[in-house]
Amino acid sequence: MPDVLRLPSQGVYPPDRELRLTITVHLRVDGAAPDGKALLRQVVEQISAIGTPGRPGHLGPARSDIPDGPDAVHIYPDARTVTRGGVPVELCRREFGLLLFLAEHPGRVFTRTQLLDAVWNQPFTGPRTIDVHIRRLRHKLGTQPPLITTVHGVGYRLAADASVAVVRAGHDENGGASVSVAARRPAPGSAPSRAA
Repeated sequence: MPDVLRLPSQGVYPPDRELRLTITVHLRVDGAAPDGKALLRQVVEQISAIGTPGRPGHLGPARSDIPDGPDAVHIYPDARTVTRGGVPVELCRREFGLLLFLAEHPGRVFTRTQLLDAVWNQPFTGPRTIDVHIRRLRHKLGTQPPLITTVHGVGYRLAADASVAVVRAGHDENGGASVSVAARRPAPGSAPSRAA
């Protein structure tokens, strides 16, 4: 039976919201290394330090610049994952690339040709491919409120009232963990966009 190590709750997350963290650790032990359980406990101690203020790797309090709520879309380019309202959304490679590109250029309208050049980078793909992938994105991410809007006769853009964050993980100058966020929240009182 494997050891179960529980990390203390910091009371940061609402009780109605489950926080799940999966960590895979590959250990390679040679003759001079400590036993596997001791090494695993050291790894858990390092991970526990992430939530401890004043320790290297501390991520700080909950980020207020990351949109939250049932309609918030979080894009994690390093892991190539997307969530909407905290629920993972399965996207194919092109759908993910298209959503990430639009999220990195909020408010800007792109023609089908511009999107093909930026995301596909293939000369033999037809412009209607974009329409198909936009339709699939809308289906997978939901249409209320709309995330991607059509500008008739021109192309597509991220909706003006879309609540989207591109979250990139990295390291700060002290070797600790850091998070870079490019967030877009709807402006107060903004009229809802309509997906066409």
